[in-house]
Amino acid sequence: MNARHRTFLIVIFLFVNVFLILGYLFFREEALSNRLRKEVTHLSKLDLTQEDISKKIKTRGEYALVEEAIKEYMDDYADLLKDTLSVAQDSRFTKALSSENYVTDGPNFEESLSFLNHTKERVNQNLDKLVEKAEKESIKEFIHNKVYHDYYQELYEKLMLGETMTEDFSDTTEYLSEVRDYLNQKFDLLIQVLSFLKEHPDDWKVENGEIQFTNPEYYNLYNSYINQLQEK
Repeated sequence: MNARHRTFLIVIFLFVNVFLILGYLFFREEALSNRLRKEVTHLSKLDLTQEDISKKIKTRGEYALVEEAIKEYMDDYADLLKDTLSVAQDSRFTKALSSENYVTDGPNFEESLSFLNHTKERVNQNLDKLVEKAEKESIKEFIHNKVYHDYYQELYEKLMLGETMTEDFSDTTEYLSEVRDYLNQKFDLLIQVLSFLKEHPDDWKVENGEIQFTNPEYYNLYNSYINQLQEK
């Protein structure tokens, strides 16, 4: 074999190897990209009020950083959402106007009023953060200190600001607006009732598991508060 043929074979060998390497890299990138998209699709179907987000990273390299950022963002959002909605199941909220609470915490209701005021503030702060986290600019900014390559930043934005995710954030924001109105009205009425009872400690008592008033005017006022609560 002369030198010319040897050189030709070496060139062919190098070309084939480069082709195979590039092909491998291309298919690997496609596989990782598809795996990431599949994982984001799965996330979009979760009920964030009930289900937990898996922290397990299923991609590699820069894709793993994008996946980790998406899951971190969604997990923070879900934690705030669950913390906000958990108030509706808290016995200190649901049983604030129970005869048991009137006996144990009345007539000053220091623990109940402290809980209601502080929890109302926490809930509204959570709701403000949730609304902010659902905004496009907040979503876009989150990736900038985690991934520095434009391609992966754009991929993150495309996935997080895609039609499905955008609709989910929009629907949740509308729902949370209703939750804010409902909870604030409930908080205000509960605080109003307990403050009223605190201001008139000698005009009511609990007998046989029911609150009774010595003043008919206060009895009617108390019932008007209760009727407003039942309408909510």
